[in-house]
Amino acid sequence: MIIIYIAYFKYTTMNYWQSVFDKGLTIYIKHQDLLEAVSRLSQNDMGPEIVFEDTTALLIISSKEVSDMRQALDDNDLPRSVHAPFFDLSIGSADQHIREYSAKCLKHGLETAEELGSELYIVHSGFWPMIPKDSAKIWINLFLQNLEKLIKKAQKLEITIALENVFEADIWLHQSVFNHFSPEELSFCFDLGHANCFAKNDPMEWIEAFHNRIVHLHLHDNDGSDDQHLPLGRGTVDFAGIFRKLEDYNVKPSINLEVEPSEASACMAFLQSLLLGETA
Repeated sequence: MIIIYIAYFKYTTMNYWQSVFDKGLTIYIKHQDLLEAVSRLSQNDMGPEIVFEDTTALLIISSKEVSDMRQALDDNDLPRSVHAPFFDLSIGSADQHIREYSAKCLKHGLETAEELGSELYIVHSGFWPMIPKDSAKIWINLFLQNLEKLIKKAQKLEITIALENVFEADIWLHQSVFNHFSPEELSFCFDLGHANCFAKNDPMEWIEAFHNRIVHLHLHDNDGSDDQHLPLGRGTVDFAGIFRKLEDYNVKPSINLEVEPSEASACMAFLQSLLLGETA
């Protein structure tokens, strides 16, 4: 009887997660490295999550460069997502110049995502949890005003915006933002590594609170002390428990690996073993 139960659980799990793998996994790739990486990605049955870390490069990138990237992705039929620029950007900043520049970069990144054929645009809030509570209230009001403009633009382009968790110690910020927007307007990118090392609450709380908004996962591991971006299974992230919880809520997100490219195959094997019962 026990053997039959285990076999049944494994069979249903395989069916449940197979569609996620069928959509294709992605891995974090800097935009300047994309063309060189396309062949390797195609061989590994993966696509890129294209990140524009350098806002200067994003703002001056030529239409031909973007067109060449799009062509390479389409020729190889690769899944893709685009990660917005994030270093030192804050559309909730009390400084008008910082807000305006940040909004400009996020908007341009969104337009570039559309040109690259991505239906998903991942953004950081830019919030710094250490600011005083009174300042945080001002920050979040400014953030909501500017995010609303970005969401309206995304809706016209038929792109989903997913807000990622980064330095937040708990779900307060995301709860405040998600209370302002419907799930159709704003989704959630759940970064398991960030939740493991920055958040004080259990990662399961994020799923319980926002399961109806989770459309994308960032997977990497750490020992809880820092954002180490280790290969899956090398730290303390409870991947098995988290994926069971996602399945309980019938969540089938797309998956992005935030690890070194050399670790991609091992991480893929880890996931296949965990979710599909396959061994290398």
